Formats: sequence, C-alpha cells, structure tokens
Amino acid sequence: MLTTTPAPSKASTLQSGLLLTAGIILLIAAFLKSVSSDPIYLPFENPLLQNDNLGSFLIGWEAFLGIWLISGEFPRIFGLIGSINFILFAIVAASLMWIGEPDCQCFGSVATNLWLVLTLDCSLASGLIFVTLQKSRSVQKKILYYVAICALAVAISIFCVSELTSRLKSLVLNEAFRIDDTKIDLGDVRAGSVVTRDIVVTNISDAPKRLVGGTRDCSCKVTGNSTVVESGQKATIRIDIRVPASAVAGRYNRPVEVYTDDSVQPILRLRVGCRVR
Repeated sequence: MLTTTPAPSKASTLQSGLLLTAGIILLIAAFLKSVSSDPIYLPFENPLLQNDNLGSFLIGWEAFLGIWLISGEFPRIFGLIGSINFILFAIVAASLMWIGEPDCQCFGSVATNLWLVLTLDCSLASGLIFVTLQKSRSVQKKILYYVAICALAVAISIFCVSELTSRLKSLVLNEAFRIDDTKIDLGDVRAGSVVTRDIVVTNISDAPKRLVGGTRDCSCKVTGNSTVVESGQKATIRIDIRVPASAVAGRYNRPVEVYTDDSVQPILRLRVGCRVR
C-alpha cells in the first residue's frame, strides 16, 4: 500500500524558515566575534557584563543556539528560548542607544547601526513567539500572539522613525550636547604610534554649557582646557590615541569619554578605532 506524506502546512514552513534565519544570524554573529581582535565592551556597571570571559561566553552561546535552531529539533522549546534570547539582545541594544553608545559589537569588528540591530532583534523575537505558539488554543497563548504582532509593528515603526526618535530622546532628556561623529575610524596605524584626531561637539541646549575634560590614561588623552560652549555653537576637542606597542595586527578600538557640567548629560561617549599594521 502506498502512503503519502502530507505536505507541510504554511505555519510549519514559516516556523522552519524563521528558525533557520535566526540560526544563521546567530552563527554569523558568533563567527565574526571569534575572528575579531576587539574585546567585547559593554559600558554597564553590572559586574557580570564586565567579566573578561563575556566574549567567549557569547560566542559559545550563539554558536550552540544557532546550530540547534538550524537543526529544527524541539522547535517549540528552542523557538521560545530563541525569542527570549533576541528580547535580551534588543534590551541591550536599546540601552546602548539610550546612553549614546555608537555600536554594540554584535557582529564583532563589523560596524552595525544600533537601530537596525534593535529592529532585527525585535522582529526575530516577535516572529519566533508567533510561530511557536500559534497552534495553541489557550487564551493566554493567543494573547501572546497579539503581543508578538504588536512587537513586530513597534520594531518596524522604530526603524522607520529612528531619526525622529533620536531627536525626541534629545528633547525628552533635555540633552545639551551632540557629537557629529560618535564612531571615529583612524585608518591604518602602526603599533606604538600616537594618532591625534579632532572631534566637533555642538551645544544644542538654550544655555551656555562647559566641557571639562575627558578620558586620560596611558592609551587615550582628551586634551584642551575647560571650554564654555555657547548655545548653538560648536567646540573642537582633540583626542590623542596611543596604540599599544603590544597590539597585534588587526582591528583595535576603545571607548572615549568627554565630561561636561550638564547634570542631564555629564558624559559624552564615543568610540575610536583603527587597523593596526
């Protein structure tokens, strides 16, 4: 007797496609982190996020979850685990945007737009929740469907109005300063050399504000005297970056902070990077 295998439903096909997409993205992220010479840096005070083994843990976790999602085994369980994973990634991306960080190092040394990362994380999280729970008839799980759909709509909206949201953040927080370029590429640099770069800071408030120095250590120094910047005016700050003589060939970057007398925005953050030859 001949038996026929029923064709997969649209729901199953969608679920398999989302699991495959999420798995591939996680594997790409793990691979790019593993070949990057940049240590994972998250500017949060939580000691768990300052652990030196954070990068190794993320690489291992992303590789494990990515392979499992691609395999398609236990799709409901690992679909939910994947959705929680991307929700956490979205929270980190949103937090970094809120404090003014230019990059999340989600893909190692490859520069990534945080708005795009947040949109991708929210979309994958909501999609995985939706396809994983859609066969359930329980009221609670059906509510999660609608939450997933709303999350996807919010993700798309965030991406579409990213510039507007950035402006609104400045208005809501009453921020005083804006840096023209928060991610500076110094190009090719020899190990042990010093590179100087000027950055432009604009006072976007309606009152004079003061810049009072910045990072000063063995590999970075923000130079210049205390400077008062009038409303609507710009100021130039010089940054000296000393690439360690022990730096290996590859990508090198580090965070830089500029201090102000503004109570709402006491620290301006940016990242400076180069390619060590």
